[in-house]
Amino acid sequence: MAEVERAFAELVGCDQAIAGSSTLHLFWDLFGWFAKPGIQIFVDGATYPIGRWGVARAALAGVPVHYFPEHDVEALRNAINTTHGATPVIVADGFCPACDRAAPLCQYVELAGSRDGWVIVDDSQALGLFGWHGGGSLRKFGLTGSNAILVSSLAKALGVPMAMLAGRALDVQQIRAQSDIRVHCSPPSVPILNAAARALKLNAEIGDCLRARLARRVARFRNGLKQLGLEGNCSLFPMQRLRLPGERSARDIYERLLQRQVRCVLHRGRNNRGAQISFIITARHSLEDIDKAIYALESASGGTYAVA
Repeated sequence: MAEVERAFAELVGCDQAIAGSSTLHLFWDLFGWFAKPGIQIFVDGATYPIGRWGVARAALAGVPVHYFPEHDVEALRNAINTTHGATPVIVADGFCPACDRAAPLCQYVELAGSRDGWVIVDDSQALGLFGWHGGGSLRKFGLTGSNAILVSSLAKALGVPMAMLAGRALDVQQIRAQSDIRVHCSPPSVPILNAAARALKLNAEIGDCLRARLARRVARFRNGLKQLGLEGNCSLFPMQRLRLPGERSARDIYERLLQRQVRCVLHRGRNNRGAQISFIITARHSLEDIDKAIYALESASGGTYAVA
């Protein structure tokens, strides 16, 4: 486990890391550590539910928790200024797939640092995709060595069902020393740790090539959507949410795509507003796979498509 923790810490640019079975386990320990006098927690509105569940542990211990609109730096600044000297802990996702944007982490780190606070980054979506060698948001924004603590699943881009927490050496050492999860719950199994070691090794060897391959496939998919008169995400994030005109039913198109052997994801829209369709593109998809999905979408939605 120590070898995997060192490799992960090096990837994301932090001093030390802790392995865990899931982000929920790690968030439980992390916000247990923050359950102390003088701390106040500020949660970005785009934060994924698991991070919020971790915050709930600190709230149950009496730590004041404030929520602010997603990525709204001024609202956060104003909220912090009303706390009369409390130490802020700012919680945010590194990248929000729902709004297709990265959080303004540089500003968050500056605001927290002005009061000797921390920024907690759930980087599950960004790890393996963004930053130097896929090192995630801290690498992308040059925040390595800062007052940020990163928590990330490895189950997304790296494909391993476990999680890691990383940060400055003293912070990680104290979180490890006070851990309840390490006492009461099982650690990641040996096969999973071996899988993580292999994934990190492959990322170091061929990760940049795979990311370039993936970007080309996402770009081809987006170009196909454009020719159909449809839109996906504005970025090259590999989960592309289809933006359908109001008269087209996501459920109907989803069923038609299944009939054409194209599997996508039917899910609730943001803030539970209706059904939406998303396509998840991986580096394993061929260009022919991408074109097949677009052709099927053309038939299912009544658009027109020509291969670029």
